[in-house]
Amino acid sequence: GLGIQTAAISCGGRSPPTTSLTAAEDYDGSAWTAAASMPEGKEFQGGSGSQAAGTIFGGTNNYPSYPAFNTKLDYDGSTWSTSPATLATARKVFGGQGGTSADVLCAGGVSPSGSPYVTNTEEFNNSINTITAGAWASGGNLNTGRYMLGGCGLQAAALAFGGTTPSTGKTESYDGTSWTEVGDLSTAREEPGSAGTQTAALCIGGQPGGGATTDT
Repeated sequence: GLGIQTAAISCGGRSPPTTSLTAAEDYDGSAWTAAASMPEGKEFQGGSGSQAAGTIFGGTNNYPSYPAFNTKLDYDGSTWSTSPATLATARKVFGGQGGTSADVLCAGGVSPSGSPYVTNTEEFNNSINTITAGAWASGGNLNTGRYMLGGCGLQAAALAFGGTTPSTGKTESYDGTSWTEVGDLSTAREEPGSAGTQTAALCIGGQPGGGATTDT
């Protein structure tokens, strides 16, 4: 999903047991309403930006083969469009975060081959002051390759935590150039919910090596 507590959009996911969804819904702080559908079904994708200027990228669909995508879709509050700026490394179930749709970070995940887990980071930048399209560029690699991790913060002040290689609590901080290992989560887990900033973050729920946890 994208946005804030009172202006959010939820997009994609899976309708059990096999269908990757194109559906999206907007949230106004009290209720969800149908929004424009994405041009392709997606799950396990990354997202950044706001309800009126957002982007999602990577991910997968087509159960049970689950290919990894390098595509990027942009949302302007009413319609979706396919961006020409594709990821250099197709991936799914990674940590993706950023402050806006033009300031995005994509770290870790699983590549099309499935193994080894991806450590490389890509940064997306776009400026309204140039006539060239926005593009992804290489950033610093994670110290620990993993997927199904949580992430939050900004492109130059990001946090990545949890994930599986197997289930881990490792946490890394990003300064726009390199990742540094910092304090681990109290409970190792994969697929957590995540929110906040580099210095004020939330890790919510997830799977601590099987089952599920309510820990925050």
